[in-house]
Amino acid sequence: MLYTDKILLYLDILNFKSKIRSTINQDGTDNEVEIQKIQKALTEIRTQLNIGIADETTSRRIVQFSDLIVVSFNKNEAGGIFKIIADIHFLIRILLIKHEILCRGAIASGRLFHDEKFIFGPALVNAYVSESKAAVYPRVIMDKSIIRISKEFNDNHLSSPEYELLSLSTLISKDEDEMFFIDYFQKGINATELIGFTDHDYIRKLNYLISKGLESNSPDILIKYQWMNSKSQRINI
Repeated sequence: MLYTDKILLYLDILNFKSKIRSTINQDGTDNEVEIQKIQKALTEIRTQLNIGIADETTSRRIVQFSDLIVVSFNKNEAGGIFKIIADIHFLIRILLIKHEILCRGAIASGRLFHDEKFIFGPALVNAYVSESKAAVYPRVIMDKSIIRISKEFNDNHLSSPEYELLSLSTLISKDEDEMFFIDYFQKGINATELIGFTDHDYIRKLNYLISKGLESNSPDILIKYQWMNSKSQRINI
């Protein structure tokens, strides 16, 4: 049993505890409508990430527990980083517009053991620390080392690090704290028709969620939606 150099995605649903609380009525009975909402959202995640479906074309392994999703794959898998970023970019937008759910998380690299039964190692710790400390906003972050690795192990017809970076630039942006994040604001309207909605549909739902969040009296929640509001102001279509 040895570690392998891996890329790891650590992703969870924002404010999941409050969503769980809403599944119990004040009289202690189950709220079937809210339970079904959560079930549909988690089913969406499993569908979009092909959880439980064997795929011999990738080294990906996926663990899902409640609202937590952990995806790992070999660091040297050609195009692996671009593919996971593209998949999560798509998933974030689907969850937002169809289920009014926001995500946060981190992509990190490191040593990891991950098989059918166990997952542990420095890569998991690195991703968890990044997610808990730096992903205080509804965003999925990565540092520049992930960008460097993606250029090294690219998978494009030109075998070009520059082309890989250009492709990544259609999905990610750099935030004010120098962290790269999967941009579902300005770059979220790219190919919106692929998720079955128009650009205007997407922006309306995004602005609706932001306006609801800005009504919160909780400083922890308010700062998240203030960040979202600042990003949404830059959207141009």
